[in-house]
Order: sequence, then structure tokens, then C-alpha cells
Amino acid sequence: MKVAPKRNTDQWNADDFAVGSRVFTIAGVREGTKEGPYDIDLVEGEGKCWRPPNTVIQLLNDVWGTEDSDDFIGRRVELYRDATVKFGRDVPGGVRLRAVSHIAQATTVLIQTTRGKREKFTVQPLPTAAPQPTDTSKRDWLAELDLAGDDIDAVVSLGKAAGEAHAASDVVAAMKRKWGELNKASESAPEGDQA
Repeated sequence: MKVAPKRNTDQWNADDFAVGSRVFTIAGVREGTKEGPYDIDLVEGEGKCWRPPNTVIQLLNDVWGTEDSDDFIGRRVELYRDATVKFGRDVPGGVRLRAVSHIAQATTVLIQTTRGKREKFTVQPLPTAAPQPTDTSKRDWLAELDLAGDDIDAVVSLGKAAGEAHAASDVVAAMKRKWGELNKASESAPEGDQA
């Protein structure tokens, strides 16, 4: 169990990134609140939205070449905590954008940050698709499938374990085929032959 302070908030804040950056996939964009012009919903957002300031909205528009919120859906962003972010005269820290998907190379954009002042912001490229988890269990799934034989419960249990371990797709497919064969055989067996 993770032990961390619980914050009663509906948005991602700088303190949420105290232990490092996180990558999110954009699920949608809606009109914001008085705290930010837009609420960006995140697939991995745990029910919280991201409320970027206007400078970050402009940065996203410039690097992605679009202002259409529908184009944001499915794109990925990496957010992190920057302790130097100012709010008025205070320096409470804030959430910054480090990288985005759908760009080929690092991109630097000049954005107006305050009246009469422009700053350079650079974002790095992220892979377009999230990296797929790999099986690190070192189990020989197909040998275990052979050992399961015709025990449908063992095949189901093994299939669940393989899925949770992110076994290769051909392994999962073999288990599904085996389950299908056993399930079909149990349905067509005479009633007296079923266990």
C-alpha cells in the first residue's frame, strides 16, 4: 500500500509530482473553471483533470499545430513539478509540460508569459503510443499449458496469470484456444460424462 498525503482536489497539482514526472493520455477537453480556461481529462488521471494555464494551452496549440480540442484526444503529455514556477510574487512551484507525443523532434516555441515578456519553452518528443508492458516472469507459459492438460479450471487460472504478467500475445491466444476447445468439449459431452 502506498502511503502519501491525501489531497481533496479535482486537479493535478505540483505536489502530485514531487516524486517524479508522469505521462498521461488526453481523454478529452472541456470548458474550465475560474481556476483555468480548460479542464483536460486524462485517461490515467485517477478522476482528476489537468488545468494548464493559457501559456501551456498556447504551447500545445503551437507544437501540435491545432486549436481543435478533438485533435488533442489520444495524444500524450509528460507533466512534472517545477519548483521555480511563480504565482504573482510568490514561488509556490507548479506543473510544467516536459514532452508531448505527435512531434518528431524537440520543439522550442516563444510564448508571451506576462505583459511585454516572452519566454522560450521547449518540449521533447514522446512516443505516440504508450510502451507495451512486457512479461518479466520468465515462466514457460506453453509448457505450463501442456501440464494443465484438460483441466479447464487450471487453464482459466493460467490464462489469468499470463494476462496479468503481460505474456506474449501468441501465448495468450494459445490459452484462449485451449479454453475454447475444452469449453466446447464440456458443452457437447453427454451429461453423465461431465465432472
